[in-house]
Amino acid sequence: MSFDPNDELVVEFRQEAMESLEDSEMALLDIDKGGDFPSHYNSIFRGFHSLKGGAGMLGMSKLETLVHHLETLLSKSKEEKALASAQVDYFLQGIDAAKELLNGGSLEFSLIDPMQGGGQKKEEVKEGIHSKNNEASRPYRIMFLTDGPDNTRQLEMIASYGFEVKSFSTESDIQGEIGKLKPHVVIAYLKQVRDVEMAVINKVHEADTELPVIFCGDGIAKDVFTKGMARGAYALMEKVGGESSFMSTVTNAVRKYQAMKVLNDSIDLIFHRFSDVEDNLMAKKDEESRCLMKKDLEDLLVKRKELKELSITLH
Repeated sequence: MSFDPNDELVVEFRQEAMESLEDSEMALLDIDKGGDFPSHYNSIFRGFHSLKGGAGMLGMSKLETLVHHLETLLSKSKEEKALASAQVDYFLQGIDAAKELLNGGSLEFSLIDPMQGGGQKKEEVKEGIHSKNNEASRPYRIMFLTDGPDNTRQLEMIASYGFEVKSFSTESDIQGEIGKLKPHVVIAYLKQVRDVEMAVINKVHEADTELPVIFCGDGIAKDVFTKGMARGAYALMEKVGGESSFMSTVTNAVRKYQAMKVLNDSIDLIFHRFSDVEDNLMAKKDEESRCLMKKDLEDLLVKRKELKELSITLH
């Protein structure tokens, strides 16, 4: 499976994977200092298992192979109820190798059993997730729509928070520019926000139905607020009352967009796998498990609907 290192799902996975590896590393260091292995085993195993599953789902085969090897060794060690110093060192080296892969490196790492010496066949892990020249951690992108006034101050303020912001006229090809820029948020900063400007939402959502739109301008009538929310605006702000409140709204919009992307991808994956699992459950006549799984899917769809309808009105 091919993957885009700049895709939000990959970026989100990389962040969560790093946190999981840090937790596993801390647990191993505690074990090395005399801590209880059985009490740490489940958390380390879950971390490896989750990382392996995510890597497999996103087509990161080298990372999946590495973590699968570590997970297998950890499982074999469970019966011993202890880890030898050589095993702890090997797991820590494996975690370093996984971090290097996540950061785009190509650290070589031998897939061996440290308790069996060097006679076992070795497999080298050399391929990184992405090139260091193509960083997944690029800034969040803001599409700034304006109807003519000088917005230099606002653009500089947004950029000062680490966002990549590009300004466009409301008369520009909005769908085409969204396709090129792939923004995380659209800000429409206008002289006045009238009902006619709500057409911007339609243009944005024709390109990306989940992309949040924030309107800023003078003279926002009450009926325009109502229509804006009904058409899917994330926020309407009559005036930018303060830098922190404005940037908080932008940041929350980015988080919502990322959450929707991850949730949609997860639901798509679950539905893709559900048919196979359902067939197996039906063959085993396990109707209870099938119904529970179906209910979980339905609950996920409800949560997605609730998240999608989340919006902010600031007057």
